[in-house]
Amino acid sequence: LDNNQLTSVDWVEFPNSLQTLYLDNNQLTSVDWVEFPNSLRYLHLGRNQLTSVDWVEFPSSLRYLYLTENQLTSVDWVEFSDSLQALYLDNNQLTSVDWVEFPNSLQRLDLAYNQLTSVDWVEFPDSLQRLELFHNQLTSLDWVEFPDSLQNLFLSRNQLTSLDWVEFPDSLQNLNLYSNQLISLDWVEFPDSLQNLNLSRNRLTSLDWVELPSSLGYLYLSQN
Repeated sequence: LDNNQLTSVDWVEFPNSLQTLYLDNNQLTSVDWVEFPNSLRYLHLGRNQLTSVDWVEFPSSLRYLYLTENQLTSVDWVEFSDSLQALYLDNNQLTSVDWVEFPNSLQRLDLAYNQLTSVDWVEFPDSLQRLELFHNQLTSLDWVEFPDSLQNLFLSRNQLTSLDWVEFPDSLQNLNLYSNQLISLDWVEFPDSLQNLNLSRNRLTSLDWVELPSSLGYLYLSQN
């Protein structure tokens, strides 16, 4: 049902056998009263006009939830499915996710292209493997507790000036810091598991005292 002009699906009786539902690129402003079937695993709601999903009853079967390109300002009160594996919240108007209860099953979280200034107090789930935070307004990560399971961390196009006190998890393999305001990495402790590191388009003048891990296969330093 994607790429239509639907303004509501509140009274639609979806079949109980339905596993994937495409509602992308419509004109939906709310799905609060929609009865999604308990069999649903993939729900696509991107590119609509949703301002809130606080009262939506997502089915417990849901694995992938796409809320890309809406007008969400908060998801603090949303009850996400305990079986959710991937959550796409990119291209919204979120200013904070500090109070969001992300499910422990979550493996991928996309928060790119929002208005986040901090994620210091976010409780990321222990299952998380991929975290996308690029194109926000982050200035520091000093107090962030990244989960030990995290393998991919995308932080490009923020306003980070230092990483000296950041505790990166030992599991981290890919770290993208493209287009920030970093001037030094002398005191940064990169994990021994790191394979890809993108530091392009920062303000680095020297790497003389930086301890780069022996596991590193790709290092990007252009436009410094």
